[in-house]
Amino acid sequence: MTTALAALAAAVVVIAAASVLLRRPEWGLVLLCLSSPIGLIYIGAAQVITVVAIGVIGVMIGSRWGNGDPPFPPIAFSGAILFWTITVLLSVLFSPYYADAALFGLWLIVSGLLALSVPGIADTRERLKPVVVAWLVSAIVIVVAGSFIQPAAPTDPAQASAEYGGAVIEGRATSVFGQPNEYGLYCAMLLMVSLAVLIGGRGWIRWLGLVAAACTGLGLVQSYSRGAWIGAAVGVVVLVMVLPQARRPVAITVALGAFLFAGYAAVVPDDPTVTLVTSRVGSIVNPAENPDDDRLVIVAEGFRQFGQYPVFGVGPNAYMLEGATNRSLEEPVGAVHAHNMALTVAAEQGLVGVAALLVIAAVIVVRCIPVLPVVTRAQARRLGRVPGPPDWVAVVLAGTIAALSASMISGLVDAPLRNALMRTTLWFTIGMAVACAEILRRQFRVPADRTAAPTVPATAPEHNATAVS
Repeated sequence: MTTALAALAAAVVVIAAASVLLRRPEWGLVLLCLSSPIGLIYIGAAQVITVVAIGVIGVMIGSRWGNGDPPFPPIAFSGAILFWTITVLLSVLFSPYYADAALFGLWLIVSGLLALSVPGIADTRERLKPVVVAWLVSAIVIVVAGSFIQPAAPTDPAQASAEYGGAVIEGRATSVFGQPNEYGLYCAMLLMVSLAVLIGGRGWIRWLGLVAAACTGLGLVQSYSRGAWIGAAVGVVVLVMVLPQARRPVAITVALGAFLFAGYAAVVPDDPTVTLVTSRVGSIVNPAENPDDDRLVIVAEGFRQFGQYPVFGVGPNAYMLEGATNRSLEEPVGAVHAHNMALTVAAEQGLVGVAALLVIAAVIVVRCIPVLPVVTRAQARRLGRVPGPPDWVAVVLAGTIAALSASMISGLVDAPLRNALMRTTLWFTIGMAVACAEILRRQFRVPADRTAAPTVPATAPEHNATAVS
């Protein structure tokens, strides 16, 4: 095993160096995606996905320096990530658990720089395309082969069982993840991207989007994660809001899926999957009393920690350490986070950490989302159709925005970012959103005043602007 891990580490270094030397830095991002299924294997104190992420950051800096560019792209997102990095360092320095917080603080900084590396590397359509393909392929592998890569809880519906009216289900699928809520959120996010590619892709990449959507949809169901289910539902709504062309295919897909499930449930009402899904959905509307649910006291402890360490927090990954002290409200529970993303950040990184997240969110809202209607109008004006055919980069941007919306909703009831793969996926998705937006801004010359008409390059080939195949 040690030899295999050493070989893997050497391969990462070689591919990262080759990406720079061959002027193809996007292959570093491709490697990151393709290494996701084995991303949670440890190499010393770090995991594979984190080691590859560090290599990707090196690829970005090296390739940009080699081209005579600054090491970080001159975009607003760079300032947001710099602010995030500074706030993480401050949270570590002022933490009462400095030694324990330092390592996780390092991983948070790596995650932020990874997000910046995506637009720093995938700055053209040609560089973005293989990254999107590798991203979808990795999602398929994680769902299909995850149980073979890392044995997990039983996924056979006959082995799963519901208790307390569906509030607790034993034997939920986890794939390569540590627990089912992480797996559910991953599937929900990649389902949004897959649906977007299915809608806007052409040729074989559309079929890839179809397979990825089917796999991630199945994984989402098998996770039985209520937070991920609700997040996926909100993500679908966001997708059809930001991408008008998605409304009809999404409506048809949802209606067909509901019809098929209802028909199957009517024919085979005693099927374990039908029973588990219906009981789990019922527990959302009418939650049963679960004597093992300590969520309220866990959330209260998060507020206590934030109140005691309001500015810089208790330190990255230190919620559990502070929760084990005699000051804790949930000392016997031993929770690792506050069951809410924002509250966990507030407790561990204080107001400065929350402010950094708000700045990153503001960049996405101000720089990414407004690009989509501008591109849609430009395409319609150029091709004489309303709405015009979806630009494939705009479609991926819409999918990433929907994925981030799903994670935000799921984060209201959970904080599954202790897992390195889930954490990397979230930050990578943020980076993909920014990368797509910056590509579209440059191509369509989106003005600062979004009410002004965009300039559409007359020489831009139609197939390159609207489809990827």
